Amino acid sequence: MKANLFLLLFITLGSVRLDAQGWLNITPASLNGIERFKALEFQDGSYEITAWNYHKGFSSRNALSWDTIQVYWANWCGINEYQEYRLVDFAKAFAKPNLVISYFLQTGCIVEGYGLVCRDTTGMISKNDVRIVFDDITMAGLTASVCASTADSNIMYVAYFDSVYRSGDGGLQFYAISSPVISEFSSRLNFIAVNPSHPNIVFTGGWTENGYRLFRSTDAGYVWHQEMNVPETRQFIFQPGSTDVTFWASDSGVYMGTDPCIPFHRVLFGNFRSVAYTESGIFAGSNFGELYRSTDGGNLWHIYNNTFTPSPIIGLYGLNGGDTIIACSNNGIYKVYGQYILSTGENSDENPYKFILSQNHPNPFNPTTAINYYISTDSKVNLKIYNSLGQDVITLVDKRETAGTHSVQWNGKDRHGNSLSSGLYLYRIEAASGKERFTATKKMVYLK
Repeated sequence: MKANLFLLLFITLGSVRLDAQGWLNITPASLNGIERFKALEFQDGSYEITAWNYHKGFSSRNALSWDTIQVYWANWCGINEYQEYRLVDFAKAFAKPNLVISYFLQTGCIVEGYGLVCRDTTGMISKNDVRIVFDDITMAGLTASVCASTADSNIMYVAYFDSVYRSGDGGLQFYAISSPVISEFSSRLNFIAVNPSHPNIVFTGGWTENGYRLFRSTDAGYVWHQEMNVPETRQFIFQPGSTDVTFWASDSGVYMGTDPCIPFHRVLFGNFRSVAYTESGIFAGSNFGELYRSTDGGNLWHIYNNTFTPSPIIGLYGLNGGDTIIACSNNGIYKVYGQYILSTGENSDENPYKFILSQNHPNPFNPTTAINYYISTDSKVNLKIYNSLGQDVITLVDKRETAGTHSVQWNGKDRHGNSLSSGLYLYRIEAASGKERFTATKKMVYLK
């Protein structure tokens, strides 16, 4: 009993993270429940970051002072109903920041809904000049995506439903060029990305009858090649100056592609919502508020900071050569400029960056969950699951492992193969390398 009480006391104290310095909350007043974040760079060296939710939006150019932007309109129909317009996505031309292409969801006033692609030449997000109207919005309205080529400011792409649309005249006219899934019904394409240096190299992805798929085109979307069946892409980026190196975030990790003929491979385990390429490295934001950085091209990753938010990091942008990161989560926007000081486990003050234990995902879970951890040196690792009474129910890892990121699955069963009941469980890691010692404990919920 004393041992169990000691373990529970350690869990209570050890799971508290230190509120280390290294970040500043820069969220605009009254912006809560952030849904979308977009960072754009322009030919003159300026940048713009935009964050918005269902009703409110804010934008900042260079100085991180916020201006209100309109992302929502409501018109009274006279029949006890409003006609509503909601911004879903937008893009601005690289050499012409005043050229804006926006996608809106229109609902209400008897009709079930429309998707509107709109154009503006004053730099504003506006629904005044409608260029395309989609009338099957009930199928895929909220997953449309818009992007602009940085190599040619007249080239714009829109991914909607199961097709890709392209404009070569700055958004005056859009043409449905092709569908990546001609032989299958696709309920949605959820992103579109064009290579910064080559406007004809385009990636898109979406759900099909056979799961989520990623597609690549080298001829501006006329012919598509299936890359692989993959987890759903949350964000997709290109390495600057490269035609082939790409990174993307998904709910099972960060993936990297190095060549059109070589499949993507996972470089970081976890549940991720965002990824960004900066001069000081590649950054990835997790679904649990963890910010990672790689300085060797995506091979080795370290926690950069995870003390500023427990919410999903939905967007990232690098400032000042990339050492300062603007990180947007569902609950706020943060200027992150310091390293994380590890706050759980023994010897954390003298060994802050050696070991990382991530939150399991999904959480709560049923029937399985993944636990990820990082060790910077070859170490003896022991990872156990405990019930709420502090009783050891199963050992998931007990061996020597090489440096790097590791992942282990747990299926809610004990060491004898018996299914456990729903409830709170804890997982505890112990790692040792020479004189270095690390322990950490986190909680998870099993729901049947």
